[in-house]
Amino acid sequence: MELLASYNRILNLTQDIVDDSFSDDAPEVSLIKEDIMNLIKCEKIVLQDLPTERSKIQFEETNAQKVFKISLVAESQRNIAYLMHVRQSVFAPENYSIPLTLIMPTKNICLLRCNGPHGEPDNRNVFHTCAHNHTCTSEDLIARRLTDPSHRELAPYSSLKGAIDYFVSVCNIVDVTPYLPKEIAFLKQMTFDDYGR
Repeated sequence: MELLASYNRILNLTQDIVDDSFSDDAPEVSLIKEDIMNLIKCEKIVLQDLPTERSKIQFEETNAQKVFKISLVAESQRNIAYLMHVRQSVFAPENYSIPLTLIMPTKNICLLRCNGPHGEPDNRNVFHTCAHNHTCTSEDLIARRLTDPSHRELAPYSSLKGAIDYFVSVCNIVDVTPYLPKEIAFLKQMTFDDYGR
């Protein structure tokens, strides 16, 4: 029931935001933060059918990106739906993104996003030169930043495969391996030795 209560508080808050009727009696910021973490960490299961042949599970190439999506639901509340969306640049494989999107009736919310390095170093945003995570905050919801979580932290992984392992663990996704493209098992992080060959 705690998960459903978290979902309903976030649903009501985002509905108020979309309707421009955000009021002073909104849930406390600390409660919203707890709700976000409940929704990220609850046990999730894959909602789609497993293809009969593993070779049919593969990335799609579109707009210079390799893309793969998996539909998920909360194990204890199957009406709470999510999307795991894996993207990787075709030209720069170390540039990848794995968001956990909460499917909402009004506007979907990116709760967590695992990223590889992207962009050049600058003083404004050191995070983009290293693997990093973005996590949704209560301030994001109140400020209507529903697709671009603002809390950033350095990540404990350095490759797409590592990011997927981390993502699956943090998001508590059960038995996802058979639904992943087979090529993920063969992914390799580029090293300095790979340059100049």
